Amino acid sequence: MKMSEIIAKTDKEILIDIQSLKRESMNLKFHKATGELTNPSRFKVVRKLIARYKTIITQRKNTAN
Repeated sequence: MKMSEIIAKTDKEILIDIQSLKRESMNLKFHKATGELTNPSRFKVVRKLIARYKTIITQRKNTAN
């Protein structure tokens, strides 16, 4: 997802996306533990997406003050 798409979302939408990404991260951990993981590179993608979303939230809070 591009940064411009993330910036266009509201804070509420971003928080919902963060929750779903954290859920996906947990599912990936379970799949890895059980040996069912097919795409280990997805870990990196999910972590980076969460970081991008959190960065946008922080930037919005800092500019609001």
